[in-house]
Amino acid sequence: LEALGLAALPAVRERLGSLAQGTPARARLEALASRLAVVIQKAWVEPGPVLPGESLRETIESVRGRPLTAEGFVDLVVRALEELPEGSPGIDLFAERPGDDTGVELRLRLLGGNLDEPAPTGGGVSVDVRVLVGEERVVAGRSFASRWTAPERSTNLEYYLSGLGKALASSPETRFEVLVELR
Repeated sequence: LEALGLAALPAVRERLGSLAQGTPARARLEALASRLAVVIQKAWVEPGPVLPGESLRETIESVRGRPLTAEGFVDLVVRALEELPEGSPGIDLFAERPGDDTGVELRLRLLGGNLDEPAPTGGGVSVDVRVLVGEERVVAGRSFASRWTAPERSTNLEYYLSGLGKALASSPETRFEVLVELR
């Protein structure tokens, strides 16, 4: 069933409704439903004032049909920052699952703006993160780093996205949103 991808989710959820709680078959189907519910159905770069390079656009579009993972999300943020085109001071990466068996939508937006404008910290990087699971705000906040070197990026993002695991582990009918903005 898993090979069928997101299209199998409605049938899996229907079958779950007929299985008793606590049975091994139910546990396996619940795990399958959770994996299917985080498959990325749509992935795109939103048109804006700054256009992505071909490689970055292909990277974002290549995740279609794959499950969203915390590691994969962090990798996309890092890759987008590494391939940030001239004229863009940052990115926002947004993932949403409506909880209606349609999977996850992933959108990258390259931020425009005045590159000569000082950062809110007087230099450095601003990181704004929001993770909502259902109606619960699991993570919300802004932080500033005086520097943001390549080896630190994944570690810092994993810390900021600590709530992403809770979103990914939520039941398939639970809506979630994840937004990371780096400038």
